Amino acid sequence: MIAAERVAAILLAAGRSERFGARDKLVADLDGKPLALHAAEMLGGFAFAARIAAVGNGNMTVAALLAHEGFAIAHPPAGSGMGASIAAAVAIAAAMDVDAVLIALADMPRVPAAQPRALLDHYDPRIGAIGSSDGERPLPPALIGRAHFDAATRLAGDAGARVLLAEAPLITLRPELSIDIDRPEDLGRA
Repeated sequence: MIAAERVAAILLAAGRSERFGARDKLVADLDGKPLALHAAEMLGGFAFAARIAAVGNGNMTVAALLAHEGFAIAHPPAGSGMGASIAAAVAIAAAMDVDAVLIALADMPRVPAAQPRALLDHYDPRIGAIGSSDGERPLPPALIGRAHFDAATRLAGDAGARVLLAEAPLITLRPELSIDIDRPEDLGRA
């Protein structure tokens, strides 16, 4: 178990949204508010030591939206993939007095607060990582301990944090709650 106050929350919001079309999916309307706000507000319900959002360079709309929600903004190199986004945000967290980071995606609007709560409650510092799963593969959100920060700051490409979760326990997230918005039609399924 780990207290939220010892954790920095990281919200990944730097994707290029190429499959979504011309508009930025993170500002697309879902239930009357921008898509990115769903995950941001869910994380805001915890007393995390800090909240950091990895936002693509030049995406001032999403950066302003998340800064208004209390997130510090990290700008990973453009087009560098999820790994680089994690690395940029973890580098900021590594300079803080925190023992772990909780990594979530801004395009997963249905993850309930119960999932990060379960990760916090089941975290074992001897293992140093715990993630979510759809029953087949690791998914965000995931909790990564300080012992893995060095490896996390070296991540690159699109692999994300899966390599850090290779030996970690996983908590199942129901499929309807793990929906990832990639295309406009995904909004109708959310």
